[in-house]
Amino acid sequence: MNNINFVVGRNIRKLRQSNGLTTRQLASILNVSQQQISRYERGDNKIDVNIAFKIVNFFDVCYEDIFPEKQKTSKVMLKQLNIYIDPIAIP
Repeated sequence: MNNINFVVGRNIRKLRQSNGLTTRQLASILNVSQQQISRYERGDNKIDVNIAFKIVNFFDVCYEDIFPEKQKTSKVMLKQLNIYIDPIAIP
């Protein structure tokens, strides 16, 4: 099990439960099996980008609500580091 898959699955489960849906109902909406939803939620399977797209559209949320915050933070930190490094260019 990949840690990112676990976090994504946990976030999908939270969205599903907070909207009062069963795994069977969400599976029907996404046109996948109930077992596939369970695998996503446990972090056993990596979520397909098309399924992620359907989830964010159905629940009207951002991708950041599903995918780990750490990735977004890392990009911000890299941009900040580039700001500090660029002025120190070596001739």
